[in-house]
Amino acid sequence: MSILNEIEIRNGKGKRIFNIVLMVLIIGIPIQVFPYYWMLSNAFKSNLEIIKMPPTLWPESLNLQAFVEVFNEFRLGQTLWNTAVILFWCIVIQVSLMVLAAYALSKLNLKGKNFLLLYCLATMMISGQALMIPTYIMMVKLPIFNISLVNNNLSLILAFSS
Repeated sequence: MSILNEIEIRNGKGKRIFNIVLMVLIIGIPIQVFPYYWMLSNAFKSNLEIIKMPPTLWPESLNLQAFVEVFNEFRLGQTLWNTAVILFWCIVIQVSLMVLAAYALSKLNLKGKNFLLLYCLATMMISGQALMIPTYIMMVKLPIFNISLVNNNLSLILAFSS
């Protein structure tokens, strides 16, 4: 879907609007993309080359030492693995529950199913920041089992699956 249809682009006023939008995009896209390019190019530069004046747009020599330091110092490999495991289980739980709920709400003739659907949609609209403290309190002392799940991957999986 575009701002102007083909007929409006062909006439005078539509052509002017189209050209203005095109010029804004031609000027704006490089401005938006440049910070990402600068960050990526600085990742391959040495520390001295980063602070050198005048700055260079392209690294003089590719330096991969920063990537090695990040992976070693911050245990990035282990962090990425933990993230993949938590993501996998969250997706499995969410898809399993949501498929059952979607089937029940669409096919079964339940009393109050519209209210239940609105309730589900309303709870999705509550921001994560508003739920942080209640979720933490619940994970400190899990109500059913009376155990603490603080500093545990299971607490992240349960919190992100809801």
